[in-house]
Amino acid sequence: MTDTLADAGLLGPGLVRRGAGRVHLRVPALTWRARAFLFAAVTWLPLAILTIIEGTFRGRGWTFSRDIGSYVRFLLVGPLLVAIEPWVERELSTLIPSLRTSALVPVERRPVFDRFLERQEAWRRAYGPQVLLLLLSYAIAAITVGERAARGDQPWLFGAGAPGPLSWAGWWWVLVAGPLFAHVVLRWLWRFGVWTALLFRLASLPARVFGTHADCMGGLLGVAKHHHVFIFLPLSLSLMAAATGANVIFHRGVPLASLRHVEILIVALELVVFIGPLLFFTPLMVAARRRAAARYGAVAAHHATHLEHKIDAALADQKSTPRLSADVLEEEAHLSASFEDVREMTSAPLTRESLVMFILACTGPLLLLELTEMPAGEILEKMKGLLL
Repeated sequence: MTDTLADAGLLGPGLVRRGAGRVHLRVPALTWRARAFLFAAVTWLPLAILTIIEGTFRGRGWTFSRDIGSYVRFLLVGPLLVAIEPWVERELSTLIPSLRTSALVPVERRPVFDRFLERQEAWRRAYGPQVLLLLLSYAIAAITVGERAARGDQPWLFGAGAPGPLSWAGWWWVLVAGPLFAHVVLRWLWRFGVWTALLFRLASLPARVFGTHADCMGGLLGVAKHHHVFIFLPLSLSLMAAATGANVIFHRGVPLASLRHVEILIVALELVVFIGPLLFFTPLMVAARRRAAARYGAVAAHHATHLEHKIDAALADQKSTPRLSADVLEEEAHLSASFEDVREMTSAPLTRESLVMFILACTGPLLLLELTEMPAGEILEKMKGLLL
């Protein structure tokens, strides 16, 4: 898996690749393993080396080796998001052209949708959003380190021997590791925002949803499948929240019970944010299902009358065994199958399996915190009762 097609998705290439293109330099494409390793090598590894030199890698208290948040951010979440980014961009890039020419976009509304896609393309090519994300990344890193200094968290970030109150590891965190991680997360949030805008524009055209479509989603199965690529984002955010909670519990002695209301709020917000965009299509799908049910009801009534006549004719024929012809039975089977598609049509482009996956992505990492006070078996029983 390489990032050679990353510039064909929602965001396009990052600042490094854009700058190299301006000066006609070719940045080699990296495999997903190389991207993940490079991120860890630039963020976690220098911090580990610097804290070893400064004597804050191991020992009692909140040392770097006991900092759960650093492991999760720089060795798990960051490498994961960086590694799968080209694949996600490539997957999304296959959907956008097909949407424009699909029956979901009415012909008379296609110019409106085209103008929206042109605006998105202009944003994708612009440097402004990328520069803004970079500035926000450094701002977040500066604010974060200031808050940690005020609370006394992560003392390995601070110490004598380096310019200012920060240790050498702290300076690397502020100038490189922290902003780089924040930039990766912000790019993913920006990508999801662009995707949400695309879904809203498609729903507000309005899209032409078919109550008789065989996918039982009105023709929106492709949208639902591509939405699933964002499941890694709530998973990553929950992992970060769980790591922060673990640090607070183990290093500050805060009881888990005092954090549960925060956990519930995080899960609720993530579910609303990451499932909510699919609900843009709910009014269209409900209306389409009602129209299809009414139309099929009228057709079925005429078909039933015709079938009754066929049955009466077969029974009235005294010369042969009463039976219906194969074409009549086939018509009846096709009508029943089509009506079943209408009856099973969902109210949103979301299956139960997809909903369960998003719930697990949002709650799974936070449930790991519960293992500090609650047996795993009890947690599984509660999850089983919630999901089934």
